Amino acid sequence: MKKKFFHLVTWMVQVMVVKETMYHFDDKNFGISGAFEIENKDNEYEYFIKYFDEHMITTIVDETNTYHECSAENDPAPKRKPWVPTNVNEMYSFLAIILSMPHIKKHKISDYWSTDPIIARNFISKYTTRDRFTQLLHYIHFADNNNPAPPDNNDKLWKIRTIFEKWNRKCSTFFHPFLKLVIDESLILFIGRLHFKQFIPSKRHRFGIKIFVLCDCETGIVLKLLVYIGSEIDIPRNDPLGVSGAVIKKLMINYEQKGHVLYTDNWYTSPKLAIYLDQQNTGLCGTVKKNRKHFPKFLHRVARGTCERKKCGNVMVLTWKDKRDVLMLSTFYQGVMNNSGKLDHRTGEHIWKPDCGIDYTQNMRMIDKCDMQLAIVECVRKSVKWYKKLFFHLVDVAMLNAYNMFLVKTGKTSIRLNIFIRKVVQQILEKHGTLSAARPGRQSMEVIDRLAAMNFMERHSPVNVPPTGSKQTGQKICHVCSHTDCREKKRKYVTTWCAECKVGLCMDECYKIYHTRKNF
Repeated sequence: MKKKFFHLVTWMVQVMVVKETMYHFDDKNFGISGAFEIENKDNEYEYFIKYFDEHMITTIVDETNTYHECSAENDPAPKRKPWVPTNVNEMYSFLAIILSMPHIKKHKISDYWSTDPIIARNFISKYTTRDRFTQLLHYIHFADNNNPAPPDNNDKLWKIRTIFEKWNRKCSTFFHPFLKLVIDESLILFIGRLHFKQFIPSKRHRFGIKIFVLCDCETGIVLKLLVYIGSEIDIPRNDPLGVSGAVIKKLMINYEQKGHVLYTDNWYTSPKLAIYLDQQNTGLCGTVKKNRKHFPKFLHRVARGTCERKKCGNVMVLTWKDKRDVLMLSTFYQGVMNNSGKLDHRTGEHIWKPDCGIDYTQNMRMIDKCDMQLAIVECVRKSVKWYKKLFFHLVDVAMLNAYNMFLVKTGKTSIRLNIFIRKVVQQILEKHGTLSAARPGRQSMEVIDRLAAMNFMERHSPVNVPPTGSKQTGQKICHVCSHTDCREKKRKYVTTWCAECKVGLCMDECYKIYHTRKNF
């Protein structure tokens, strides 16, 4: 390693700016690939079904049925609820209901089947019962417990490895990324006991399963996920570039020698990584820690709004003074000071930043943008099984990818993610859902509506107008006849009124119109 990187000690101060280093990127081979074929590009269902096709759902169905059989043998409790083997259509309906639940917020799962008129929702109960849904949620499985990972393999993801690898292959096959890529960490909330649970204070959840994400900066499509499990199966410990460099190699294995530019934060960026990627015809841009090996020292502190550059080969480093000192490394930019388009709120002058700093800010936030979009509509629910949370996170990311593919394919930008998900749910249930019969012994929504109507009629029943003064029978002017816009107005006296509303009404049509129409 010393022979390979010894020349990094001789950094030269960059006194003149040259043209940006351009890698040979094939600008004709990017976007949606030929493997992503759909019959109707305006049908939202087809985009999602590409990521969870019938073959993958069949695998989940088989493992779920097998898991229940094993559980029944190990725990033959007499009070166990009867089980009917699930099938592909039911599993699709189950996923559709899971995806719809974030759009109808409830405190607990049983509330979605509540008959309370205040919170009742008849949509979900039409397709499945509460007990059947909780059964599927309990027994859903993705691997055979009778054939776990070999002891020498030490694969901690074996419970979901098959589904996870299939999902990753689909993501990398369906889309060829544009020029710029970004790698960052994401965190799936999990507070239970798990030997590879991580703590990241900068993330919203802080505790959970750490995932490394490779994302396309142009469209926001996720290209690959890598779960940190603390073993050497996915991330080698003895890699010359360190753990962070091994993560880069694993995620970029299909995108080397293609001329891409990669954006990373200071946990990944180093001079060694920059030289390695440069040899792989891949650019690098990111913030860097000043204590990185072979990183040069800047003896003088620069004034605010200025920067100092040093260069060695294609690797350029700079220190730039903003609110604090910023250190950046790039093999794609030359550190030219450009107008950022922002104004200083104190002086009103334009703020100038290095070109690499401006592009880094714009592209590095794509992972956080994906997390922000999923935070509102994510279907992940509380669970003591970590692999279930990881699976439902894959469903969320697949839905986000399907949404972004829909935008790329159709060019529509007005449709929002939550509307897209609702349409997918509706189309899944129309194709795979089966309406379930009303449960005996329970109040259906029709009974509730009938009781509500009876209660309404008790309070709004027509009665005679009470007598006033010397008159034995009271009179009122019909409110509908005197205020109508649908026919000629007239002043009509009636002897009946609604005691609850305190208005006179004709007994025939006017009484019904007043209580059922907003405009009459």
